[in-house]
Amino acid sequence: MLALTWRSSSNGEAARMSDQARQRMLRDALKVALERATVERYERRQRQARSGRAAARDAARPLKFDEGGFPVRQRNSAFLARVGRLLSAG
Repeated sequence: MLALTWRSSSNGEAARMSDQARQRMLRDALKVALERATVERYERRQRQARSGRAAARDAARPLKFDEGGFPVRQRNSAFLARVGRLLSAG
């Protein structure tokens, strides 16, 4: 949580207007920062998708077998891991 604070003036009406202007400036700056973070996250995910790294993690893999002929357990995909965490939390 981001807390934005400032020292308010003590000139009555002028102070209230000044405080409102500061609030507006801080709100606008926060909005711009959030939009920038969203754009950066989107671009990073798009690069990963184009590079194939994201798909490689969750791609199907051939089964591997131990010396007894039983399949070796494979790690869950990221999607299955998230779903498992959601189900176990409830």
